[in-house]
Amino acid sequence: MYKPSLAVIYLGDQSGLPQASLDFRTNGRYRNICPFAEIVSTPKFRFKLECGIHEVKPLACRISPLGRFKNLKSGENFYFIHKPAEDCCCINSNKRIRILDYIRDNALGEYFENRDKASELYPLLFNTPSEFKYIAGFMMFNFDVMYLSQRLNPNLARPKSFDILVREIRKLILEYKQFYLRTNGKIE
Repeated sequence: MYKPSLAVIYLGDQSGLPQASLDFRTNGRYRNICPFAEIVSTPKFRFKLECGIHEVKPLACRISPLGRFKNLKSGENFYFIHKPAEDCCCINSNKRIRILDYIRDNALGEYFENRDKASELYPLLFNTPSEFKYIAGFMMFNFDVMYLSQRLNPNLARPKSFDILVREIRKLILEYKQFYLRTNGKIE
């Protein structure tokens, strides 16, 4: 079943390129939690929050507390550590883990490869107005809308291959870019 976007699209402060963040909303009595968090009971009849999309969670969640920045020009990766949440089991840990081991142990290689394929869309946005970047960002981060606009079920219509999905998004952005330039940026 399709749900409205839970992503907030904005232009990055330094890059000026579209970025997406989850819209942390109120969930019952809980405030500022992930929209995919689910309340589950434990054997001791207590309740806790767990990831409701664990098997398909986004890369940013999957690699946490590690963060990754890839320089689009040089292809170089930079890694950093996010401050963990207060209830993180790793806060008081003395365990040391090499970043490459963390990537291997969490099978992150394929996710990084897919993220790199998606980053190939960004050069389409260089030297374009902010308004176009916002709309292209919406296409990049809310791609299921293109299936819904054709009255298709995104779960059935979405390609199984990430390569094909990126190609479809690229085509959509290029088509919109031509339209945008033809209409001198007058969007109805």
